[in-house]
Amino acid sequence: MKYLHIIPPSVRMMTTYVTFIEENFNTGEPGADQHDFVSIRPVPKGEMELFSKDNRFWIEGTGLSKLRSLRKLIKNYDHVLWYSFIVPHRYAMFLSIHPLIRKKSSWVVWGMDLHNWELPNTSFMNRVKNWAHRKARKGFDTVICLEEDDLTKYREEFNNTNNCVRAQLPMNKDSFRELESMRQAAPRKNGKTFIQVEHNSHSFNNHIPILESLKAVDNEQFEYWLPLAYGTANDWEGNPDDYRDRVIELSENLYGDRSHVLLSMMPIDTYTRMLWNMDIAIFGSDRQNGLGNILRLLYVGNKVFLPRENPTYKRLKSLGCEISATEDIKNMSVEEFLEPASPESQQKTCDWIMESYYPDNLAHMWSHVFKVISHQESVEQYDAVAYSGGFVVKRPEPFENFPRQKEGWLNLKPYIWPGHHRTICSHVFILGSGQHAYSLINSAAHMRSKMYVRGFLCDVESSTDAYDEEFYCGSIDYHFPFKPNDRFVFAEANRKQKEQDFEMLVAESEAMKLLATELNADVDPTDEDAEPFNPDDYGLDLSPLISHSAMIGPDVEVDDGTYIAQDCCINGGTTIGKGCYIGNKVLIGTNCVIGDWCTLEEGVILDDDVTIKAGTTLRAGVAVEQGVTVAEDSVIPFKTVVRK
Repeated sequence: MKYLHIIPPSVRMMTTYVTFIEENFNTGEPGADQHDFVSIRPVPKGEMELFSKDNRFWIEGTGLSKLRSLRKLIKNYDHVLWYSFIVPHRYAMFLSIHPLIRKKSSWVVWGMDLHNWELPNTSFMNRVKNWAHRKARKGFDTVICLEEDDLTKYREEFNNTNNCVRAQLPMNKDSFRELESMRQAAPRKNGKTFIQVEHNSHSFNNHIPILESLKAVDNEQFEYWLPLAYGTANDWEGNPDDYRDRVIELSENLYGDRSHVLLSMMPIDTYTRMLWNMDIAIFGSDRQNGLGNILRLLYVGNKVFLPRENPTYKRLKSLGCEISATEDIKNMSVEEFLEPASPESQQKTCDWIMESYYPDNLAHMWSHVFKVISHQESVEQYDAVAYSGGFVVKRPEPFENFPRQKEGWLNLKPYIWPGHHRTICSHVFILGSGQHAYSLINSAAHMRSKMYVRGFLCDVESSTDAYDEEFYCGSIDYHFPFKPNDRFVFAEANRKQKEQDFEMLVAESEAMKLLATELNADVDPTDEDAEPFNPDDYGLDLSPLISHSAMIGPDVEVDDGTYIAQDCCINGGTTIGKGCYIGNKVLIGTNCVIGDWCTLEEGVILDDDVTIKAGTTLRAGVAVEQGVTVAEDSVIPFKTVVRK
């Protein structure tokens, strides 16, 4: 059988589904089925990687020419699957007038495409569009729903006796081990509670009553996070034009600077870490919606509120899992609101998610979905066997090196601006703790544009410093994987600790390069489209971090791991060793030598030909006269003048 999957051009939404189908059903072996994937929408540049294989492509052209190309393409396939039927109206019209294409078409229902497709009957054109959409939806040969409630709604609304089955869509395979690792983390130590309100700005999510109900339990330690990057009137005709603005205004009026509105999409790994950092998440839609968010939140042990009519709420309740009702918030005490699900319930929920959404555990179910689509199996036969696949793969082992507790400070500034899709931004990690590390946050935040402070890498488990608890994001031993464009500031007071941290990062960088080299061995040299892995692109960037406002003279040499802050002036012929910190407005003369792991605080002045031996600290305002050598590991007090 030849199957054509019509998919939205979205790496975020479709990569897991496409990979799942290819790995389990598109084996290329003799007699195996063929599955191809096509986008009928233009493919943005940022989504091109989804279409990197020959069996993934898109249709060129516009208007009627594209419809003619689609009709010609469909003739080559036995079955067509429309994944999420939120499409331009012409495609609904196309299906409404092609009964033979409808007869071999199936619809994988996503949510909005079943519940929010109908336009207001305010014009003749809207009535025509609604007629076409209804005829197309009613005419699909097979309909695959994610929830039993959706299946019931489809049958009732369209009076359809065609094949209707329930089947889950898989979650990303690699994310399960990451989620298993995240759920091992302890609560953050600074007493803050992070609360997520919904996951987009569609009005059917009922943000406004949720925000108002939270007044009953609000606490100064609560911070509210509102992902509103999509779901405006621009992408759904049923959304009021000003809905997102009203939500933002209300959240800011009620909760001030504790309200964080996110208006840009973020990479999936960043979003998953945001979900992990939430303690509570609240959803307001009565129908299936935001399932990927909900499953990840539950897996890592966060408390989730759903309306009682929501099918996911009903399903979890039927399994005996503890899930909270959104309607109850306004009548709760703070203690009730914060109380998490029991460990037993969390374990049961994780097992259910793993069994129901891990790709290998879903292969059995989807093998029967394709049998229903191809009329090899009836709905009754499907219902009798499809849900009996069970655990093929059990819960994964967690990674060892993930953070030991939730992050104290969540810096998502790259995503507060509308209209951007910042898939790449660099982060600065401050290696250190206490007052000195804290004093670097503002300076590091203004080093360069599109570079954001991620927080402290420190041993918060043994620390009693409030700054460490406030800005903790991991430690040198336990952290999320670094990215090649991340940067590091060595703020440890202890020289040996600085050296040790630096060597550990060097070792990690070499391991990343080695992995890239090993991956290169699997690249087919005869494949013209294959891109080899460049090991240098995968190592960590430990090169000097120098502010754009610093003035660096000729023949100045700066070694790895050194940080040079704003408004410094370093004259020609000077050399600066590894892992040094050169603070704001430091003035260094010509031909100076600064050894490894030195700290020169704000306003330090060195005359010409000064030598500062390794591990030395010059406090703010220190001045060193010409030709002086300062001994190794010295600490020169505030505003001292060092003479020969």
